Amino acid sequence: MNRINFRKLKPELLEKFNNKCVYCGVKLYEPMMADIEHFYPKSIYPHLALDMDNLLIACKACNMLKSNKFPLDGDGNSLLIHPVKENFSDHIIQLKNGYLEGKTEKGQATIDILQLNRSSLIEQRVLDMIDMEFDDTINLSNSEIYSTFKDSLNKIGELNLIDLEGQEDLQNYMKYMLYSNTITALETYLCDRFVSLVNKEDKHLRNFVQTFKDFGEEKFTLNQIFNKYDEIKNKSNKEIKDVIYHNLPKVSGMYRDTFDIQFPVFNEVMKSVNIRHDLVHRNGKTKDGNFHIVDKNLIDEVVNNCIKFVDLLEEELNQLD
Repeated sequence: MNRINFRKLKPELLEKFNNKCVYCGVKLYEPMMADIEHFYPKSIYPHLALDMDNLLIACKACNMLKSNKFPLDGDGNSLLIHPVKENFSDHIIQLKNGYLEGKTEKGQATIDILQLNRSSLIEQRVLDMIDMEFDDTINLSNSEIYSTFKDSLNKIGELNLIDLEGQEDLQNYMKYMLYSNTITALETYLCDRFVSLVNKEDKHLRNFVQTFKDFGEEKFTLNQIFNKYDEIKNKSNKEIKDVIYHNLPKVSGMYRDTFDIQFPVFNEVMKSVNIRHDLVHRNGKTKDGNFHIVDKNLIDEVVNNCIKFVDLLEEELNQLD
């Protein structure tokens, strides 16, 4: 397999592993944030270098820390947890202060080699715990989620009328921000609406757990059933929030499978998502090196397309109530 094939493979692996590092769980929003990782290091196991089952996706920090480190126990078995074949929870426990602690020798070895208690990861775990507690106390109604979305886009429409005469650079920057924030408002709506509906009805939660592919990989023994049952809601909310909501093909499948609805056609909105990507990550340039021209009309267009899209989705979702 040559370099070009590896480059083409990276998006497939990102999708397979839900755009998360298989070791630390950090979200990988862009392919450039990720590395293709060989669980069995190719320097030690060259015969597995091209084995698809040996190819994972990892953040650059974990990939660098692991490198070719691959400790073995006395029987010659790996002391690193295999992210696909094993559950981290069988070997590692997360403490209330955000630190990870090994329950087994394998768990501790994995923590030590990958430095899973580095400060940035601890901080994110604490924030995730606070976020879960916050969600338990504040639950927006469906109408509030919709009205918040509409209010955000109305404000964007009003700001789009401002003319910064004689300040062309600042005007262009503001247009970029307005365009990007339109897609951000859409992502927030899609996430909050999904969370609200799943938490509202047990049947929706069941559908999500049964159809979301990441849950299909969970393994546990019979004596863990009740503990796992109690964790389902929190784990579901975390998985839902970890989804990248501008990935509309994936999001459409989640909505269809969980709520059994007809998800609206999103071709036009997806075009806007791709433009937003260029504005945020390429400083407004296309792959060909040309600048997008973001003017008042283009912002009005993306705002109107997103409103139409959400209104069509609301028609479907309101039939569930």
